[in-house]
Amino acid sequence: MFRQQTESWPLAGKNFGNLSQIKIKSIDFDRFSIKIQFNPSRVVSSGAKVDEKSVANRPCFLCSDHRPEEQTAISWRDYEILLNPYPIFSRHFTVAHREHIPQSILHNIEDMVSLSRELPDFVVFYNGPRCGASAPDHLHFQVCRSESLPLISDYFRLRTTDSIMVGKHPGAEIYLLDGYLRTLYCVESDEVNSSIAGFERLYEKIRNTGDGEPLMNIVSFCRNGMIYLFVFPRKLFRPWQYEADEPRKLMISPATVEMSGVFVTPVYEHFERITGEDVVDIFNQISL
Repeated sequence: MFRQQTESWPLAGKNFGNLSQIKIKSIDFDRFSIKIQFNPSRVVSSGAKVDEKSVANRPCFLCSDHRPEEQTAISWRDYEILLNPYPIFSRHFTVAHREHIPQSILHNIEDMVSLSRELPDFVVFYNGPRCGASAPDHLHFQVCRSESLPLISDYFRLRTTDSIMVGKHPGAEIYLLDGYLRTLYCVESDEVNSSIAGFERLYEKIRNTGDGEPLMNIVSFCRNGMIYLFVFPRKLFRPWQYEADEPRKLMISPATVEMSGVFVTPVYEHFERITGEDVVDIFNQISL
């Protein structure tokens, strides 16, 4: 599908081809780095208006009736796997539910985990409806290669020295990664139901901080039979820098990719301007 879509769909072919020309820099911290990516095609997502009125007044681009004619799909359960035409990574897919139902994770986490088990070289990630999702009105996940997110290598490198076990459920353990600039939990299990039960326990703890679905970004990854559910609890949608006037403005709308170590901006001046102090400040604002 990837080859067919990038060859037959001009928009997708152009944007995936442009990834070879994007600029990336790294900001180094003591034990890990944050990548900064200048990606002008992402202005569609970074600049998306996701307030209730704006969402209600635009056609849903994930519904089959409103997709581009060139966009094809692969069926999986109650979902359709689509090529993301505004990619961040060299392999970037969207997994959209067939029905137009709101973005919500609690009763759909089994789908997310099961999909990641079928894609061992990839990660499946979820943006909460107020945590970076540009389509909060339509249930969907995204998929990219596991090496695309620094989170994966960071966790396995720091797991033995910088994690604290904070919870246990039959068949599952919950860890907190210490000193990572943002709060990161990981539910580890070798069985889907235990993984889900551990996640539900963590979900309830985080939900005590507010009403409705707790603000969170989630990554599901499988390796050697183990399931790793990474959870970033949040307290804010966008940092003050997003709405600031120049020269203090930084057009960065943190979603799972940013929480996982890749800050994306479609504005070159912001790519050049951002510093380690900005990264720390944004994480301090966003992370619960």
